Amino acid sequence: MWDTLCLFYLFILFFNFVVIGRVNTRELSVWERSAIEAGFKSGESDCFRMCCWTILLKSDRRSFRDSCLITGMSRVRVNNRVKRFSKDGILGLQTKPGQGCKSLLDSEDKADLQAAVKFHRQRLRTAKAEWEASRGQSASEIAMCRFLKVLTEDINA
Repeated sequence: MWDTLCLFYLFILFFNFVVIGRVNTRELSVWERSAIEAGFKSGESDCFRMCCWTILLKSDRRSFRDSCLITGMSRVRVNNRVKRFSKDGILGLQTKPGQGCKSLLDSEDKADLQAAVKFHRQRLRTAKAEWEASRGQSASEIAMCRFLKVLTEDINA
């Protein structure tokens, strides 16, 4: 399988050298390149690091096809990230407030969930079932664990 992928990648590289297309990116200044490399190496979120990686690949004069193959993203996603960088610079790559999924559990659920966990300290599944029955909706165990993790971080801070 690995040999097949290597041959496919070499074919793509050869094809890109034979068929020359327009490269849609601008040259990066030394400051921009160092900021994007720092964001790629030590960015807070994976999404931001992937955005930085995409811009670094495009600044190395890679085609969209190469960038898509290397990062595993679709052409539309790569193009959107290049547009965001061209429009707003490195600040355009960061996730802005309000983007992303909305939280399943809000602040009013926090008190109910805390009470259920305090009552059933040793049985979180029982606490989850009681909380879901009072709320009328269900939440996955992963969402519950994330919520409790954040809750304990808030308490310990």
